[in-house]
Amino acid sequence: MESNSASENDFAQYIVIESTDEQRPLARLSPFWIHKALSTVIGTFTSVKIIRSGNILIYTTTKIYSQKLLKLEELAGVLVKATPHR
Repeated sequence: MESNSASENDFAQYIVIESTDEQRPLARLSPFWIHKALSTVIGTFTSVKIIRSGNILIYTTTKIYSQKLLKLEELAGVLVKATPHR
């Protein structure tokens, strides 16, 4: 059973989302707009923060949400790239 629980917890819990359009950084978007856009994509989430670089750091507790975020290509009309946090 140990190996089964390990595979269930084997996913990126922290995801960084960054804009791929230099003219439209995510830090310029309204926090309410970001929240609404993320709610549309994954439903509920644990924590969302705009970090110093202007990117968004999201903490998620489920593998499904993590997978959805990593496939994200657009958020609130801005082209984005999502990667696991180092």
